[in-house]
Amino acid sequence: MFASLSVAIGCGRSSVPGPSAVVLITLDTTRPDALGCYGGQGVETPNLDRLAREGVRFECAITPVPLTLPAHTSLLTGSYPTYHGVRTNGTFRLGDDVPTLAERMKARGFATGAVVAVRVLDHSFGLNRGFDRYDDAVDARPSGRLANEVTDAAIAWLAHQPRDRRVFLWAHYYDPHSSYDPPSPYRERFAGSDRRRYDGEVAFMDREIGRLLEAVRGRGPSTLTIAVADHGEAFGEKKETSHGFFIYDTTTRVPLILQAPGFLPAGTSVRALVRTIDVVPTLAAIFDFPIGPEVQGESLLDLALGKGPTTPRSAYIESYLPRLDFGWSELTALRTNTSKFIHAPVCELYDLPSDPDEARNLAKDRADEARRADQALAAIIARTTSPAGRDLDANANDPATRANLAALGYLNGYHQKALKASQSTVDPKDKVTIFTRFTTALVALGSNQASEAVRLFEGLARDDPTNARVQESLARAYVATSDPAKAEVAFRRAAEINPFYDDAWDGLGGLLLGRGDFARAFDAYDHALASNSKNGGARYNRAYCLRRLGRRDEALADYAEAVKIDPRNVDGRWAFADLLVEARPPAKAELEDALRVVSAVAEATPGNLRAREVVALLLAKLGRARDAEATFRRLLVDAPDHASTLNELAWLLLTADDPSSRNPREALRLAERAAALDPKNASYLDTLERARRESSGH
Repeated sequence: MFASLSVAIGCGRSSVPGPSAVVLITLDTTRPDALGCYGGQGVETPNLDRLAREGVRFECAITPVPLTLPAHTSLLTGSYPTYHGVRTNGTFRLGDDVPTLAERMKARGFATGAVVAVRVLDHSFGLNRGFDRYDDAVDARPSGRLANEVTDAAIAWLAHQPRDRRVFLWAHYYDPHSSYDPPSPYRERFAGSDRRRYDGEVAFMDREIGRLLEAVRGRGPSTLTIAVADHGEAFGEKKETSHGFFIYDTTTRVPLILQAPGFLPAGTSVRALVRTIDVVPTLAAIFDFPIGPEVQGESLLDLALGKGPTTPRSAYIESYLPRLDFGWSELTALRTNTSKFIHAPVCELYDLPSDPDEARNLAKDRADEARRADQALAAIIARTTSPAGRDLDANANDPATRANLAALGYLNGYHQKALKASQSTVDPKDKVTIFTRFTTALVALGSNQASEAVRLFEGLARDDPTNARVQESLARAYVATSDPAKAEVAFRRAAEINPFYDDAWDGLGGLLLGRGDFARAFDAYDHALASNSKNGGARYNRAYCLRRLGRRDEALADYAEAVKIDPRNVDGRWAFADLLVEARPPAKAELEDALRVVSAVAEATPGNLRAREVVALLLAKLGRARDAEATFRRLLVDAPDHASTLNELAWLLLTADDPSSRNPREALRLAERAAALDPKNASYLDTLERARRESSGH
C-alpha cells in the first residue's frame, strides 16, 4: 500500500487513504547529540536509533521557539508563533480560529488521542482541540509524568481502539527537562555532571518509547511514526543553562525522524534545513487534507523520498521570554543551512559551516549581508503576523497551573502593555547572568528550598533593583518562609515597577486576604484584573472578597465569569454553588451544573481528594444525602486520615434532612478523629461540640 501511495503523492493527490496509524512522539528538551543516531557519544538510545535506521533522519531540523508550549503549538498547527500568537509558556492560549493537526486528522476519520506529561500542555492552553481523548491528568510534581506513566497511558488508549479504526496518537515525554534525576538503573549508569544525568533521562525515555513502539507494531505494519523534539537544552554554551532565553542552535536545532516501512526509504539522511512546522503539511500531503495560508510550513515528502533538489528553506526563530518576563528586548532570527542572523539591540551574524558553535559574530564585518538578512527577517515577520501574533497580552490560567509552572522552573510572564509603544533596548546578552541566577533561584523556590531562594532573590534584587519579576518572586519566597511583612513590601515594589504585572497584584491580594483585610484585598485583585481580565484565580478571589463585603450580586457575577475562565477550579466552583444557595432559594440547575463540572475533574484526577469531597458536598446540597454519604465513605477508604472529609461526613450524619440518615454516635467518632488530626481547626471543633451534644441524648 505504501509504495503505491508514494507514487500517487508524486502525482499530486493520494489514491489510497495512507497509513492506518500515525504516532507523533514529542521529546521534550532533547538535543540531537543526546541520541546515538545523531552522533551522540556515551548515550543509550537504541529505540530511537532503530527508528532512524528504518526511516528518514533530518540532520538540520529547526524549532521556531525554544519553549514547550509555543514550540508544540507550532508543531501541531504548522504555523509560526507570529501567526498563532502563543509566545511563551503559561500565559497564552491558542485561539479557536487556528486549526490543529488533531482537528484535521479527526476530519479524515481518525480516532485521536493524546497523552501529555506536564501542565505546560494542559488543555486550557488550547492544544486539546480535535482530540477524542486528551489525557493531561498531571499532578503537581516538578518532574511531570514519568516516561513509563506516559507509555502506560498511551498503550491503554491504543488498546481501546478497534484494530480496523485509523488512529492518530500524540505521546509527549518530558523526562529530559531539568532537574536531571533519572530513575534506577539509569541514575547509577549516568551518574556525574548535569549533562551526564541528562543523558540518563534521555536513556530512560528511550526505553519507554521502545515499549510504546512495540505496542504500535502490534497493530500492524501500516504506521507512520514521527519523533521530534520541541527544543534542545543548553549546558553553559553562550553562558545559557536550560532553554528559552537565547535562540542559538543548542536549543533550537532538534532531532526529527520519520518512519513508515514500505513508504519512506529506510536509513535515509536529509541534510537540508527543515522546520518542525513542516510536519503538518507533510501529513496534509499524505492524507490529502486542505491547508491554507495559516500553515507556513512545507511538506517534507520530496526531501524524504529523495526526489531531487528543492528550493532551500529558511527558518524563523524567536524568543519573547526576555521581553515578556523581564522587559528586555525579544530576540528574532533567520536561520538558513549556512547562516544565522539574530536581530537584537546588538545584532549577530554567524557563518555556520565554519562556526557551528556560533562563537564569532560577523555582523560588523559583513554589514551588507547582515542588513539583507535583517530585511528578509522583517519580511517573514510581516508576511506571517496575524492579529493573534500582534497581541502580546497574556491569557491567564488557573492558580494551580501557575504554581506548577513556577515549580518547573518556568517563568509565567505578565502583561507588558507599557512595552507596546516602543521596544526595549536592553540586550538579553547583557542580562544572561541575571537570568541564569534567577532561574536557579526559581528552581530552589519550586523545590521547597525557600530560605535558599530568599538568599538568591535578595542578591538579585540588590544587583537588579528595577526588575519587577525579581521583586515578585522575592515576595513569594518571603511568603514561603512565613515573612508576610517583607512579602508585602516586595509585592508592592513589583507593582510599582510594572503597574500591569497582574501576578504582583494577585500575590498582594492573597496576603491581604489571609489577614482578613477584604477591602484592600479587593482593591489588589481589582488591579490584577485590570491588567489581565482572564486571570481566573484573581477573579475567584475577588468574588470571595465581594461576598465577605456583603456585595453578593457582584460576587455572583464574578464567580460566573471565573467559572468560564477556569472551570476546573474545584474550590471556586464550590464557593459559587454555596453562594447561589445562600443568596437566593437553591438553584438546582446551577448546582447540577457545578456537580457535572466537579465530577469530571474528580474522574480525570482520582488523586484530587478535594474534588471528590466537593462532589459529595454538592450531592448533599442537592438533597442526595445517601449518595453524598457513599461518596465520602469511598474517599475515606482511599484516605482514612483526610481530616476535612471526616469532618464533612460527621456534619452530614448530624444534619441530614432525612432523619434515617442521621447517626450522631458515628458522627462523634468521626468528629473526634478530625479534631485530633487538626486540634486548632474551629470548624472541626464546632462539629465535635455538636456531635457531643446530640449523641449524649442517644
